[in-house]
Amino acid sequence: MSPLDHGRSAELLEARRLATIVEAAEDAIFSKDLEGTILSWNPAAARIYGFSAAEAVGHPVQMLLPPDRPDEVTRILARLAAGEHVEHFETKRVRKDGSVIDVSLTISPLLDAEGTVVGAATIARDITRQKETDRRIRELAAIVENSRDAIVTRDRERVVITWNDAAERLFGYTRDEVVGQPIELMALEAEDRPAELEEALRRAERGEEATPFEVTFRAKDGTLIPASVALSPVYGEENRIFGVAGVIRDLRETRRLEEQLRQSQKLEAIGSLAGGIAHDFNNLLTVICAASDVALADVDDPRVRERIEQIDSAARLAAALTAQLLAFSRQQVLRPESLDLNDTVVSTVQMLDRLIGERVSIVTELASSLWPVHLDRTQVQQVIMNLAVNARDAMPDGGSLSVRTENVMLDETYVATHFEVEPGPHVLLEITDSGTGMDEETKRRLFDPFFTTKEAGTGLGLATVYGIVRQSGGQIFVYSEPGRGTSFKLFFPRATEGAAAAAPAAPEKRETTKIRGGTILLVEDNALIRELVTAVLQEAGYTVLVAEHGEEALAVAEQTPSIDLVLTDIVMPRMDGRQLAEHLLARDPAMRIIFTSGYPASAGIRKDIDTRGVSFVQKPYGAHDLLACIDAAFARPSPG
Repeated sequence: MSPLDHGRSAELLEARRLATIVEAAEDAIFSKDLEGTILSWNPAAARIYGFSAAEAVGHPVQMLLPPDRPDEVTRILARLAAGEHVEHFETKRVRKDGSVIDVSLTISPLLDAEGTVVGAATIARDITRQKETDRRIRELAAIVENSRDAIVTRDRERVVITWNDAAERLFGYTRDEVVGQPIELMALEAEDRPAELEEALRRAERGEEATPFEVTFRAKDGTLIPASVALSPVYGEENRIFGVAGVIRDLRETRRLEEQLRQSQKLEAIGSLAGGIAHDFNNLLTVICAASDVALADVDDPRVRERIEQIDSAARLAAALTAQLLAFSRQQVLRPESLDLNDTVVSTVQMLDRLIGERVSIVTELASSLWPVHLDRTQVQQVIMNLAVNARDAMPDGGSLSVRTENVMLDETYVATHFEVEPGPHVLLEITDSGTGMDEETKRRLFDPFFTTKEAGTGLGLATVYGIVRQSGGQIFVYSEPGRGTSFKLFFPRATEGAAAAAPAAPEKRETTKIRGGTILLVEDNALIRELVTAVLQEAGYTVLVAEHGEEALAVAEQTPSIDLVLTDIVMPRMDGRQLAEHLLARDPAMRIIFTSGYPASAGIRKDIDTRGVSFVQKPYGAHDLLACIDAAFARPSPG
């Protein structure tokens, strides 16, 4: 064989070898001339693009281009013809079935014997699945990084592999400090179930799903962190477990909210008990107050009169105490109105100078254009004064007291960390002192009735504040540290348009010799009160009909059509006062009704007082208080 023939034989063998490689390649390999006409097409190209060799060869490569890239191949071929090199790049192509795939292309020039570019060879790899995998990995990475829970992964040697942002925030260690280090870097308290964590880790390493459990970690700064831990095995190639992933949730906020809930439930239960006690106590005080009024009118002996006045004074002091119990238990009758909280603050602060003394300076910071709130002005004043007195006692050597108002919009983030708060527009009343501050135990019991740190305190001041704020639809939070003062933040919802005006206040106690007349139906289940009030009303000139409960009162009303006014207790057996009023007003909308109670528990009663013209006299009341309320009811136009 001549050298020439030997050379040609070697070339043929090389050509066959290259053809075999092209035919067996996993990537699409095809060629095209400078016009873009396909010249060759390997089996992988047919598999990736869906066109057979017969359907592709001789046809323009532009049939593979998506509509948004019509000139991409033309530009590439022009660059190749000009002697440029086109590096590897990613783009999109269209399959025969119309689906769009992601491809990675490597394009090389084809040269003739003189070295002139006559076409291009393309190697294409379908990277659609890879791109989708990359996208999912990015999404998962974003979820992990943006998670509020710490997510930590470590290998079978317990070396940390991943450590997200939440883990940095929770434990105080950066990625650089922990990745590549053993998991024991998060030290467990020895007494806090380390054996349970160890067993959960071993179970996860065996491929078992562990039930989430709670354990206490120690952060870098020494802070103890109660946390919920969920461990899962992490699988790699060939479905082998190469590590364990842990999702660690900080339970400190959850515990705080649970404590708020327990505190709220405890106060609710104590409030119900206090309200019930106030009801029974007010019934007794009503007898004492009314009887002392009657006795004072009939006694001439100065010494006897003085003793009765002492009894009356003591009864009214006791009534003030029960009023505080009702305020705490949120069962007092409020008279809310639409008001500017700034005006109430200004008028109240003017009264504080004498109350808190000259050693405490008062600073006000009142927001302009403050939103209106729907509150009982008198009760708001009581709240401010109680908090001011509490602040004064926390500053025995003097200090400063700040009263601030502000329009605030409470968002979902704030609501998530503050139990029972509703999102939306609120008005903030903030009262801050520079006093001694409080420790955590004191703050925890701050609003408990009868809890006090003062030698002469009753423990009802802040309990009363809490009750008034909550009954008014507001929320109260306290921020304090020992030696750094205390701040009370009160949030009241912004008043809606058309809020009801305040109900008329109960008339002041006054002396009167007015001769009265008319028929009054007295409905009272307490025999002592029933007997005494009957005597007071008859002595004042009224005809009195008596019923022990609502059902009996209805029967009396059916037999006596000429009743001018009904004086009814609210809390009674068989049929309460509100149910009775519903029946009576349905029959006669002009009926005058006065509610009386030492424990007006129903929110519907307060609505009746506001919207239906029903009057109310709080137990305990004296004879003059009662008669004045009746006079006012007769003086007003008929509700019908």
